[in-house]
Amino acid sequence: MKANLPISTTLVKLLQREALIVLTHDKLLEALPRIGYIVTKITTRDVLEVFHLRILLEVEAIGLAVEKITNKEIAELISNNRKEVELSKNPSVDDKQFHAYLLNCSFHTEPFLLAKCDPW
Repeated sequence: MKANLPISTTLVKLLQREALIVLTHDKLLEALPRIGYIVTKITTRDVLEVFHLRILLEVEAIGLAVEKITNKEIAELISNNRKEVELSKNPSVDDKQFHAYLLNCSFHTEPFLLAKCDPW
């Protein structure tokens, strides 16, 4: 049975300081003496690393999805793809409507859903 002990202000400050030191060491924060901390700027290399990691994760997720996908889900993907192609070719479609449709297709979470995994 856990005891509900109050956390002292000193302990909280110590934990916050340790977290700031770790984030600074990982180059996510920059320490400014006698001022505080700022978030470091994102570099082109950082963005490229995120894209590379995303490709690795999405390829793996698609591999898992292929093993578990149903015919109904395949039909839904084909239908969504056809709608996206038509929307992209139709100059009369409002740009916001097009992007709203893409968002509704859940591009970023679809591989996780197909793989029957919880992305969060």
